[in-house]
Amino acid sequence: PAGKAVLNFLLTELENSAGKLAVAFAGYEKEMDDLFEYNDGLPSRFPFKLKFQDYSDDELLLILQDLIKKEEIKGNFEIEEGFDGRFLKIAARRLGEMRGKRGFGNARAVRNAWQQILLRQSARLSREKTRGNFTDEFYIPGEDIMGPPPL
Repeated sequence: PAGKAVLNFLLTELENSAGKLAVAFAGYEKEMDDLFEYNDGLPSRFPFKLKFQDYSDDELLLILQDLIKKEEIKGNFEIEEGFDGRFLKIAARRLGEMRGKRGFGNARAVRNAWQQILLRQSARLSREKTRGNFTDEFYIPGEDIMGPPPL
């Protein structure tokens, strides 16, 4: 109900402020289609559509590598098999398998994956510390990247 009121207000403002107000909608294709079905006049008020393609696996890998390098300001991360090694490539490919599924967010999915990697790393470091083992906090093994093996 509130969404309709906001949309009605926005349509009124668009008419009253023609030439002075710029509005852009952004969202998932299905939800945007539903939005434009709300009012017959909406499509004519927003005649231009930009559709962004999902990133390729290689692009997802580059984004992941960039995220890790930005974190390196705090220290020099060492990734098992390196930045171009199979673990980061597999992680990017797994992210790419989410393409087209509801909620897939390209770079946001990569950020979420990186946060999961850091959570697994933190849990591993905590376990090692409890056992009295010293572990390099800037080393990220494949198990932190990939997650636990399937049962």
